[in-house]
Amino acid sequence: METAERLGSSAVVLDNRGEGHTGYGSSKCVHRKVDAFLLYGTLPPDGSSCGSDHDTE
Repeated sequence: METAERLGSSAVVLDNRGEGHTGYGSSKCVHRKVDAFLLYGTLPPDGSSCGSDHDTE
């Protein structure tokens, strides 16, 4: 969160509540949200959260 605070209003936080350091390869929810940003520039709402693939998204 410190990084988000330093970036100010331009920061968007996507919380990955799954196991591991990153969620892109292990969470379909994170994968979809990151791809939407990289491919289309669509940001998730600030404070968005993704659970593990074993949880309901």
